[in-house]
Amino acid sequence: METISVNIAEEMLKDFDIDPDTLSTAEKEIYNRKYFNLKRLTVDDLKTYVSRMKNAVALELCDIQGDNPKDAQLKARLKNYILQEMFLIAPDKAEEALRRGLEVKKKRGQLK
Repeated sequence: METISVNIAEEMLKDFDIDPDTLSTAEKEIYNRKYFNLKRLTVDDLKTYVSRMKNAVALELCDIQGDNPKDAQLKARLKNYILQEMFLIAPDKAEEALRRGLEVKKKRGQLK
């Protein structure tokens, strides 16, 4: 399983000009716990999260009646999640298509 190295916590501290050494003991504990959890994020975790969020937005969008300012925001979020999901599953679909193509060539005797 592929793991993505995420340095969100480090980037946030840099963005706010915060030196990790100046954090209190409780703040360091929280920082380290969150940072450690972020480092263990996998592609499957992202796929699950994006799919769940996309479905939640789609369901909420379906319940909105008429012209509502929230409608445009939800549509934009939904499109974003759909595009992210497509990006995340593209390698899996490409691998599946390649395997099917190779199986067909093997059956035809075009592969040794």
